[in-house]
Amino acid sequence: MKRLGEAALFVRRVPGWRAATWRDVESYVDWRNVGPSTSRDVVSNLRAFYRWAGRDGHCDHDPTALVDAPKVPRRMPRPARADDIGQALEHATTRIAGMVALMAGCGLRCCEVAALTWDDVDLAAGSARVVGKGDRERQVWLSPDVVRRLAALDTAVGPVFLNAHGRPMSRAVVSQTVNGLFRDLELGARAHRLRHWHATDALARSGDLAKVRDMLGHASAATTEGYAALVAGAAAELQRATRLPAA
Repeated sequence: MKRLGEAALFVRRVPGWRAATWRDVESYVDWRNVGPSTSRDVVSNLRAFYRWAGRDGHCDHDPTALVDAPKVPRRMPRPARADDIGQALEHATTRIAGMVALMAGCGLRCCEVAALTWDDVDLAAGSARVVGKGDRERQVWLSPDVVRRLAALDTAVGPVFLNAHGRPMSRAVVSQTVNGLFRDLELGARAHRLRHWHATDALARSGDLAKVRDMLGHASAATTEGYAALVAGAAAELQRATRLPAA
């Protein structure tokens, strides 16, 4: 839906899109007036649009091929505080506690929680099949705490989580629901930071970057390396031992 919406907006803004140049695309991105991360997504969505248009014979060139993807500053992950997670689980409804448990206990993204069905979950074996970004599948392992939270849910077939109308939840609704809980409790955590907590906790306990990469379903270890900066190691010991000069 995001790609479709971006394509519709682009066509309205650039009526001559079939003959558009890379300058037209870059002008459109500038007109959108969004941050680097969203600008990168805009270019990616337009690239997919022109790929479709070329395959279906609507256009014979792709102006996005000459557009440089906006550089997105790499920022350190911001894991939720353990105390915030504990309070959220204590005060959440059974359904929201299940979402929080999957995010903090298994590192699931909001989109992965929304897409999870009971056919994917084996509570007896303590495992689940998750479809992540790029339709990449991975197996996640459920701790006894997570199994207990999921077993308490009132659904047993179809989607694990349903919205207020009894329909499958969307990624946005999962995010809004979990974030709403943290806001109501006046806590600083947010939904995606639960995944960050899971990653940093696992890395601190294992010290194995490759295992954490596989757990999170990252395509590249470079993405996982961002969590390593948050785990205290030799550098932390060195800095903490620094003594300031006396007067």
